[in-house]
Amino acid sequence: MNVLFATGIYPPDLGGPATYVSHLARELLSRGIGVEVVTYGARESREKDAGFPVHRVPKHSFVAHRYGSFYRAAREAARRADVIYAQDPLSVGLPSLLAGRASGRPVVVKVVGDLAWEIAVDRKGTADSFQEFQRRRQSLPVELFRRAEHGVARRARHVIVPSEFLRETVLGWGVARERVSVIYNSLPELPLVKTRDQARRELGLGGDPLLLAAGRLVSWKRFDLPIRFLADVPAAHLIIAGAGPQEESLKTLARDLGVEGRITFTGSLPHEAMMLHLRASDLFLLPSTYEGFSHLLLEAMRMGTAVLASDAGGNAEVVGDAGRLVSAGSASSFRDALLELCGDPQLREMGERARERARRFSWQALVEETLRLLRGACGAP
Repeated sequence: MNVLFATGIYPPDLGGPATYVSHLARELLSRGIGVEVVTYGARESREKDAGFPVHRVPKHSFVAHRYGSFYRAAREAARRADVIYAQDPLSVGLPSLLAGRASGRPVVVKVVGDLAWEIAVDRKGTADSFQEFQRRRQSLPVELFRRAEHGVARRARHVIVPSEFLRETVLGWGVARERVSVIYNSLPELPLVKTRDQARRELGLGGDPLLLAAGRLVSWKRFDLPIRFLADVPAAHLIIAGAGPQEESLKTLARDLGVEGRITFTGSLPHEAMMLHLRASDLFLLPSTYEGFSHLLLEAMRMGTAVLASDAGGNAEVVGDAGRLVSAGSASSFRDALLELCGDPQLREMGERARERARRFSWQALVEETLRLLRGACGAP
């Protein structure tokens, strides 16, 4: 079997999809499966990564031009593939579906969230919550994105989602239940080579406790909440790792509240540096109001870091009873839990429970399930 990965980002780009595709492509290659990658890049290029071709397509600002370039690259690579595995239903899913039709290749799509809603929120095209967006009609530009997203999901041979929450979301788009499968996200597990104190010394970080909030700096992550309540935890230091449209407003909020000296904004971090920050921290914070399945939440738990998260989306499926969950959007519930956990002498024991639960999300299980579905999609034995 030969698999064509279609992905919006790929290393050296940072982010969950880039890391996921890189690891999975190498895993498949090690099993004798042919692999190619088509992705967006700053300029058009062809290169080799661990023995398989990577085709980079310029990410033009004009959407039709961008999709056209990706379609042509995917159509050419699809001739050598048995199945196309697209990592989202819009930026790569739509041109991949067209390439699959042109080349007679089946397309499997991974849906990790509602991209139409995320784009609309980013561009201030909607003020609706995630739940409201699913049932309310939107402006014409937003509806076009939404209909494209839903149409790709309905026409794909199969849809993979990383949580039960997203399965229900995709079923609401009109996708047949038998064509949607939950495969929980995972990554190859890293050994804990450093203690928490060693990681802190290496990073030059202090604070008792040391708090970490990480991810794309967008409104639904609610990273304003740990900033607002930092003053209530006098000895704590907060790290905010990531980049996004809310970065400046979050820094302004920290200055206005007089806590900027107790917050470190790191910007986007390479994966290895992010793991070191997770290991150094006492408590990982994710107060989001929407979450499909958080790679970072799982990786924090793998690092033995206690977690405080909202119950939004797939968070409850990840954390279970091994961390603290609070009602999404409830600032008071988040504050109360933050103060309680920061004063809990058993915080590190809580982190060990989180590490134990994280073992349920097996990389080998992800690989085997994904392989089974890809083989089934193209009729491979």
